[in-house]
Amino acid sequence: MVLVVLFTKKLTDTDIKYRMVVPMESYQQDVFQIAEGQLSKKFEVIDMDDNSVKEFICLKRSIGHPKPVFSKGWIGFVKEKQLVEGDEVIFYKEEDGTGRITFKILARKIPCIVFGEDFRNRVRTSTYFRRQLANRAAHALVINASPCLWIEPSHSLNVVLIEDFS
Repeated sequence: MVLVVLFTKKLTDTDIKYRMVVPMESYQQDVFQIAEGQLSKKFEVIDMDDNSVKEFICLKRSIGHPKPVFSKGWIGFVKEKQLVEGDEVIFYKEEDGTGRITFKILARKIPCIVFGEDFRNRVRTSTYFRRQLANRAAHALVINASPCLWIEPSHSLNVVLIEDFS
């Protein structure tokens, strides 16, 4: 059996809240192709952490750009794995000697160390409201880096915007 990486994707805000956009390179490889006249296709994917089978529905638009997305089943996977923006998923294709193809997925939680603590781990264990606030703060801190953020070292997550130095 040969295990081939189809794609690695750093998850975005849209990927963790609504649906995961499949990279076009993978779509163009005929891996996640949806038959002409169809708008969706079910894919069974094996979770490499626990060998459980997940079902993802892959959708494409009826008009416009055909970029596929994983919708049904995807958000449940995100919640089960406690994935947040910036984490990664790796999709694999495994083909046996008979030509049978199996899809596999591996979720990787990418740490974001801020003041000696894994900020994303705090986000994972927070409530939904605080999770959204922390996601925005982490995005501003890691991506934009213009606001100065101080994270109080306590058991609850407190994010305070001190000043914008730009």
